[in-house]
Amino acid sequence: MEYPADKRGGEMEPKEVVTEFISRCDAGLAGREGGDPYALLAEGIELRIQGHTILAGDYVGREIIEKVLVGGLATRVAKARIELDSLIGDGAKVASLLRITGETIDGKVYNPKDDPGGCLFTVNEDQISQIRLFLDNTMVETVLYGRQYVAPELGEEA
Repeated sequence: MEYPADKRGGEMEPKEVVTEFISRCDAGLAGREGGDPYALLAEGIELRIQGHTILAGDYVGREIIEKVLVGGLATRVAKARIELDSLIGDGAKVASLLRITGETIDGKVYNPKDDPGGCLFTVNEDQISQIRLFLDNTMVETVLYGRQYVAPELGEEA
């Protein structure tokens, strides 16, 4: 799949690229026109989802992210939002707190307390080349995939 270059008349600062990417992701999730978020990802983008869930792992390349990760999640998620809470950066590195909320196809609410999650970005030449996403493991497993959390008995090792 081809992704067109997406320049807005010159170079953007890394924080601007990340802000625009999050805005475009949110617009796409909400069904609004907001531009192609994939156009802001480098061809060889490296996405790492931290944690110990079915989503955790490394995803390399725009097409893998779009078709495998996003396509797979689309089968479980009815609606979602992603909002930027705060942003800090130095050079190509940008750290953010995001609020990711949503509802599954079976009506379960993801992140009902609206807790923020962390995300680290590396931006080179107006494109995001690396993303490290820190999701709530319990929310992913119990809400998105319907697993149950069972606390260990007192005296047992977890």
